[in-house]
Amino acid sequence: MKKILAILFLSFLWFGTTSADIYEPGKNNFNCAIGGLDAYKEAQDFKRKNPKDNTVVYLSCNDGRWSWNWIGGKKLKSIHKKSFNECKKNSNDRGTGECFLFSINDKIVWDFSNSDVGSIELLKKTYTKKFGENFYPTKEESKTAGCMEGNCSDGKGTMQWSNGDKYTGEWKNGKSHGQGTMQWSNGDRYTGEWKNGKPDGQGAMVWTSGDEYVGVWKDGFRVKKKIITKKELRTKKKYIYKNLEILRKIIKPDDPTNFIELKFIREGKNLRSPRGQASNRRCPCKDLYINFDGYIYHAYYKNIDHKADTPNSVTKIEIVVNKDYKDSAKAKKHALKYAKLVGQLPAFLRDKGIKRIVIHPGKRRWVADSGSKVFVVYPSSDWYEPILSLIHEAAHITVDNKIIHHYKWKEAVATDGKYITEYARRNENEDSAETITFWVALRCSNISKGKKKRILKSIPNRIKFLDEMNFKTDPMVCEK
Repeated sequence: MKKILAILFLSFLWFGTTSADIYEPGKNNFNCAIGGLDAYKEAQDFKRKNPKDNTVVYLSCNDGRWSWNWIGGKKLKSIHKKSFNECKKNSNDRGTGECFLFSINDKIVWDFSNSDVGSIELLKKTYTKKFGENFYPTKEESKTAGCMEGNCSDGKGTMQWSNGDKYTGEWKNGKSHGQGTMQWSNGDRYTGEWKNGKPDGQGAMVWTSGDEYVGVWKDGFRVKKKIITKKELRTKKKYIYKNLEILRKIIKPDDPTNFIELKFIREGKNLRSPRGQASNRRCPCKDLYINFDGYIYHAYYKNIDHKADTPNSVTKIEIVVNKDYKDSAKAKKHALKYAKLVGQLPAFLRDKGIKRIVIHPGKRRWVADSGSKVFVVYPSSDWYEPILSLIHEAAHITVDNKIIHHYKWKEAVATDGKYITEYARRNENEDSAETITFWVALRCSNISKGKKKRILKSIPNRIKFLDEMNFKTDPMVCEK
């Protein structure tokens, strides 16, 4: 059950071993703690389906990259050991630092006692904003809550927690049970049926954003009329196009670009990057990484979100070309080609997104990592259309983690009932990247009316969701 935050794992240096002790909670680093929310979400989904099991999450992070592991099972001591060891193994391989305990069951144990910039409450708000789901008071939190009115054990009463959350309604065995209303301190409100401290039955949630859901709930989660399994999503749902190839001409060589210049910086020795899998393999089962010497360039781009002649008015992306190309002129040619192509991407796929592009010789699959914001290119892999692949891989880096866990996106996927390409059925990340590529084609290029009509008819809810993201698209001109 090993899980990691990144899609594929990329790193450029060798790192040391971890030294934190098992059961030791992480401390203070709020940006690090945010990386544990995806693991916490998956662990809670498991807990919902297996209420008698325990779950633990261990997390490590370094320089904006995360690795994590969660385990579910009956014996708490055993899953602690397994999860901690798996986290250490991942961290040693990927250089993400020491592993610390993030959560046990529904309780986040990360310690912010000596932090001025983070707190458990702020972390919970981040979780709610990201996943559209609210936290419900744990047993430990309920010990410090106060019954303001009535009977908060068995009867009707009003309970208020130290963070401002308040529940008014029916109680059983010290838990909200029956009819009641929960008002969270952030303004979200649920009214309806409760069971054992969580929404269960018919109820309505109104979020501060104005969004509202009325329907059936189970153990704190919204219930669909039909639960669609991952296997069904991959194998049973229809797809519209075989692949991205129908979009070959969405960006042309003479289209506008935000590219400014390319500068040679230095030669690098013993660099490290992932080794893309061979074209005839479905998994990179070995040789995940490659050490190499390379030419290092910096590519510069206009960033229209900032005033001209300020430090943030220019975006910098590092481009590394493997010295196996031998000829430095050829290496620069490759660097310049991809630097210019990246300049034609819409801003939301470039600015504050891509940090590094690595170019290797050979015919292998391109790979991307949302954690380190790096992807690897094999120009000789002639089955790729460069601009389409850049959009797809950039989407993995910049957008995937912003949308794939969002409850509205999940609803859109379920409602659409089909995928835009066969490859999009593979998993939620590929669905995200393929859909974003088609969104760019639909809103920002001159594809035929027939293709536009077919895309809108096939995945209207995903398209609407992306429209509402209000992406920055310069230098492309996009229309909804």
